Amino acid sequence: MRLLGHALPATTILVPAGMMTTTSISKSSLTIGNRAAIVGINFLLENSMIRYLLRWPKFPAIFAILGASSAAFGATIESFSPIGEVKGVRQATARFSTAIVAFGDPRELSPFVVECTPKADTNGKGRWADTRNWVFDFDRDLPAGVRCDFKLAPGLKSLKGDGMTGSSNFSFSTGGPAIVQSEPAEGSTIAEDQTFLLGLDAAATKQSIEKNVFCDIDGINEKVGIRLLSNAERNLLLKENRYFLSEHFSRLHPGQDFSAPIEKGKENPRQAFMKEIAETNSSLIAVQCKRGLPNGKTLRLIWGKGVASVSGIATRENQALSY
Repeated sequence: MRLLGHALPATTILVPAGMMTTTSISKSSLTIGNRAAIVGINFLLENSMIRYLLRWPKFPAIFAILGASSAAFGATIESFSPIGEVKGVRQATARFSTAIVAFGDPRELSPFVVECTPKADTNGKGRWADTRNWVFDFDRDLPAGVRCDFKLAPGLKSLKGDGMTGSSNFSFSTGGPAIVQSEPAEGSTIAEDQTFLLGLDAAATKQSIEKNVFCDIDGINEKVGIRLLSNAERNLLLKENRYFLSEHFSRLHPGQDFSAPIEKGKENPRQAFMKEIAETNSSLIAVQCKRGLPNGKTLRLIWGKGVASVSGIATRENQALSY
């Protein structure tokens, strides 16, 4: 036990001044009557201490400081998802420690300022699932190469009027471009001078592909670089694999029909898609190993760490296709 910062023996009994002096008593020697008396004395002591504190000149100031400190612990964000690098994001959620809006409040109060780069294909809308849980729904699954920042709206307060404390900025990215489609398919038997059609989940820069993509050929103890075919060469391959183009479109634009007619004066996803794959940095590419594949040997096409999207977000791990 401590009194005003001083430690006292475990068997010491304290009584208010004037009743008796501080005495040390062995617990084993106490009778039932003595123990009952001690309980009563301790009760009086506690009340005496309370009266003493109330008369202490500094007590009101300390009480005010404690009250202010308690008020400083305002509303917080208990959880936010997603965080870090995540593929295929369609929704972001935040849970607050206390109610921010009233149940059924029709106002579209947004607790965050949402900023995504690049802005294309990142439209969406926020809503309150209940008084504490907020959801932001994107119009479509986000492609690779996107970074989104959710910053607490300035001046946001809880329904009780408490300010926000704790973390106020949350972010995630959808990572660098990855291979989502290939021709030939992984595991196929390939020719010595095989070319590969690759469909990516976002456009990748030509420079980063040439630097970080290579062939790992059985029996050759070094990386074999790749040649990135021109768009004209790639288009010749697409003529031989017509399904590849429509499948790639469907992967990037779920629910859209590649064969749907283009209406004059109306925006069509297929037009934007065809324009994108015609760019130097494209999501549909063709590559070829710079050395032929020896007869009977296996090959791994390595989509290496460092392949970057147009927005600058790069892959962090190797991806391998085995043949």
